[in-house]
Amino acid sequence: MTELSEHRHDRSHQVKPLQGRVILITRAREQAGEFAALVAEAGGEPMVFPLLEIQAPRSWDACDEAIRQLNIFDGLILTSANGAKFFFQRCTLLGVDCGIALRNTAVYVVGEKTKSVVLSSGISSIAEVPGRYDSRHLIELLLRRGAKNRPFLFPKGSRTGSEIREAIEQAGGSVKEVVVYETTSVSGQDEGLVRQKLMDGAIDAVTFFSPSSVESFVERMGSRLPEKTCVAAIGTRTADAIREASLPVHIVATESTAQGMISSLISYFVNAR
Repeated sequence: MTELSEHRHDRSHQVKPLQGRVILITRAREQAGEFAALVAEAGGEPMVFPLLEIQAPRSWDACDEAIRQLNIFDGLILTSANGAKFFFQRCTLLGVDCGIALRNTAVYVVGEKTKSVVLSSGISSIAEVPGRYDSRHLIELLLRRGAKNRPFLFPKGSRTGSEIREAIEQAGGSVKEVVVYETTSVSGQDEGLVRQKLMDGAIDAVTFFSPSSVESFVERMGSRLPEKTCVAAIGTRTADAIREASLPVHIVATESTAQGMISSLISYFVNAR
């Protein structure tokens, strides 16, 4: 065997960082694919357990009213790819060219995925993306740029918190919140199997991507997990929700993205060996 073939042989037998680890993914099914692929790539076994479903709101009235008068807003706030996607789809349906309608409006986004949706919708007036992809850092950015006497439009999910609106209002600005998608709990098809695996300690990590997923999980599985089960949060708000549910937090992703979550999981389990 040549030196090169020996090297290839050694590489093919290298133990991947999540080898043998079962990772429970509580994200909505339509959003779980990217992270599941990253888990598998790292040698782990992704177990998708969607407890949430994303769908259009029951009423578009408030959103449609805001879209028809986009020119009155000084800033547009988008904190998720879902929020951006549903909002711009609605604009298109109403025949509104957002590239034109928002040309003088500062657009504030959280995360590269949200930014990508915005840019693909023909918007070029993105003000800035905060260094950390969460609402707290977006609030800091907004307040640094000044919120007093500025009207903002905030298309959001039905379970999105009110901290952004409250912070801007305290700084003298105003925020019109419109729901552009609803997050609803759904029954997990493999609920019995997941419960048994958790009890048996056969799941190495439970990953949460939103406070809503924490709430839905605890409703079904309770707030007791085996001591060795790692609990991972995508960001600080999700971590807070986990603690409020009386569950431990072992990981808060270094960056609030699927890649940030997988990197943090790998670091945790490599150090655990």
